[in-house]
Amino acid sequence: MGGEKNAFEVHHRRNGSQTVVVIMEKISPEEATKVNAQARLKLSTADDLNIDNIRFFPNPGDGRFQLTFDAPQTGDMEVLIYDMQGKKVYYEMLADFDGTYRNSIDISRREAGNYFMQITQNGKSYSRKLIKE
Repeated sequence: MGGEKNAFEVHHRRNGSQTVVVIMEKISPEEATKVNAQARLKLSTADDLNIDNIRFFPNPGDGRFQLTFDAPQTGDMEVLIYDMQGKKVYYEMLADFDGTYRNSIDISRREAGNYFMQITQNGKSYSRKLIKE
C-alpha cells in the first residue's frame, strides 16, 4: 500500500500570497529507517491505531493547518511530526484521551519537503508522510 494518498483538491492562488500544499501518504519502511537513524522517539510504520476522519486543512494554505481526527479508544496519546533528519518539529502529549482531536499546527517557517506525522496510543500507531510543497 506504499504511496497511498489522501485526496486533496489543490488550488493555487495567484494573488501574491504564499500558498503551501501538504500531501499525506503512507510512510515507506525505507523512509522510517532513515528518520529513525536520527530520531530519539522512533517512527513506526505499523499503522495499527484506529483513527477516524483524519483531516489536515486548509490545503493548500499558508503553512498553518488544523489537524483533526476521531480517536475511539481511551489512552495516553502522542502527536509527533519529524523532519527528514529525524528532528521533532511538533510534539503533543494528551493524557487519557479519547474523542475528537482538533489542534493548530504551524509549519509555515519550515522548508518545503517531507515531514512525518505519527499518532500513538496504547502501544499502537498511525503514521503518514506529509509533503510540504
